[in-house]
Amino acid sequence: MLYIILLLFIAYLGFSFISKNFIGKTHIPGPLAFPIIGNLNLFNSPHLVFHKLAEKFRTPCIRLWMGDHYVIVVNDFELFKGIYLKNANNFKNRPLSPGFQMISGNFRNIIHAPTPTWTENKDLVKNHFTNKNIFNVMPSKFDKHINSFIDILENLEKTGEKFDVNYYIIRIYMNLVMSHFCCAEIAWGDESKKLVDELCVAVDKAVEVASYGSYRESLSILSPIYKYLLPTEPCPLQPSLDYLKVKLQEHKDTFDPNNIRDVMDGLIRDLDEKEHDRIIYIGTDFFLAGAEGQIASGEWFFVYLSSRPEIQDRAYQELKSVFGDSKRVDYMKKNQTPYFNAIIKEVLRIQTPLPLSIPRVAEEDITINGTFIPKHSCVIPNLYSIHRQERYWKDPNEFIPERFMVENETSLPYIPYGLGERGCIGLNLAQNCVYTVLGSVLLNFSFTSDKVFSYETKPNLVIHPNDRDIQLNLKKR
Repeated sequence: MLYIILLLFIAYLGFSFISKNFIGKTHIPGPLAFPIIGNLNLFNSPHLVFHKLAEKFRTPCIRLWMGDHYVIVVNDFELFKGIYLKNANNFKNRPLSPGFQMISGNFRNIIHAPTPTWTENKDLVKNHFTNKNIFNVMPSKFDKHINSFIDILENLEKTGEKFDVNYYIIRIYMNLVMSHFCCAEIAWGDESKKLVDELCVAVDKAVEVASYGSYRESLSILSPIYKYLLPTEPCPLQPSLDYLKVKLQEHKDTFDPNNIRDVMDGLIRDLDEKEHDRIIYIGTDFFLAGAEGQIASGEWFFVYLSSRPEIQDRAYQELKSVFGDSKRVDYMKKNQTPYFNAIIKEVLRIQTPLPLSIPRVAEEDITINGTFIPKHSCVIPNLYSIHRQERYWKDPNEFIPERFMVENETSLPYIPYGLGERGCIGLNLAQNCVYTVLGSVLLNFSFTSDKVFSYETKPNLVIHPNDRDIQLNLKKR
C-alpha cells in the first residue's frame, strides 16, 4: 500500500512539473517552475526578484506559478494600460483569496471587494470625498495638525533632540487621514504609544496576510485546510476594527443628518443600519491604503534627502518664494512649486510604496498587444520594474528629481497609485497629505543624519526602508 502511495505521489510530482512547464500556458516566457510549489521560492522580496526576471527575459510580461495558480507579471507600460484602461471590464475583480477574505470582513471593504460591492462602496466614498461640508473643513483640519506637527519639530530643534521620523510621520499621517474619515485624533505624546503600536502591528500583520506567496493559500492540497481553519484564526486587523467600532458608535450617538462632519457620517446616512458594519471595513482601507503608503513614502523622502542638502536648499527656495513666512505649505498652490513636486514624484518612482499592485483576475480569455491572457489568470502589475526600466528612464537607479521637469512629463510611465477605475480612490487626499507634510518640513527646517542610510527595502507588500530607525538632526530655517 505504501508503495502504491509513493508511486502515485511521484506521478503527481511529474504531472505537476510537466503541466506547469511544458503543457498549455507556456506561450509567455518565465523561470522553470517546481512541482507543486511552482515559483513560490521566488516570492521573498518579489518586487526585486520580478525586476531581475523582467531584465532577463525583456518581454512585456513573464509567467509564474504561485503554487497552483497561474500568474502573469506585467512589466510593460503599454500592456499595463491595455489591461487596466482599455480592457478594464475584463480585469475588474481581484482574487478571492482566504487572506483577503479575512482582513476585509468577507470582502466588505473597497480594496478587496468584488463587484458589485466594490462599485457601491467606491461610489459611496467618492461622493463623500467631494461632499462640500467635508471638503470645506479639510484645510482647517490640515492647518490644525500640521501646525501642531511643526511646533513639535521646533521644540525638538531647540532642545537638540533628534527627529524620530517613524514616530512622528506615523502620527501626522494617521491624524490627517483619519480626521477626514472619522474626525479621529492621535495624541502626539507617549499616551498614544499603546494605541499607535497596536494599530501599526495590526496593519503590519494585515499587510503580511495580503502579501504574495503564501504556501497555505497557493497550494491546492493546503488551501481547503486553510479555509476550514480560517474562522478560528483571529483577524490581524482586530485592533483597528475595535478602534473604528468605538468611533462608529460615537458618531451614531452624535449624528446629525444636516451636518455631515466626515466620511463616516456620510456612510451612516447612506447605508441601512444593518450595513453599518461595512463602514468599519471601509475604514480599515484608510489605514491600509491611506496612512500606510504615505508613511512609507515619508520615510523614503527623509532617507533620500538627508544626504542631499543641495536638493533641500533648492526646494526650500522655491517653497519660500511661494509661501513666504507661513508655517505650512498649502496644497491648493502646489502647481506653483514644480521642483518640490518633482522631488515627491521621484521618491514615489524610485521607491514605489506598493511596488507590485494588488492583483486582478482575467474573467475571460483575451489577447492584448499580442499577449494572450487566459481566463482565470492572476495578473500582477510590476510597478517597480516599470519605474526602473532604462527604455523609459535614464539612470533609473539614481535619484534625479529633474527628470520630471520636462515638457513631456505627463507621458512618462509614472503610476505609483495605479490606473483605471480600481486605482486609488483617495488619490487627491493622499497627494495633498504628502505634499503638505513634507513641504511644511522643508519650509521650516534643513535636516541631516549622523549615519548613511541604506536603500535596501524591507520585504513586504508595502516597502519601507529596511532600517526604519531614521533619526535626523533639525536646523531651523
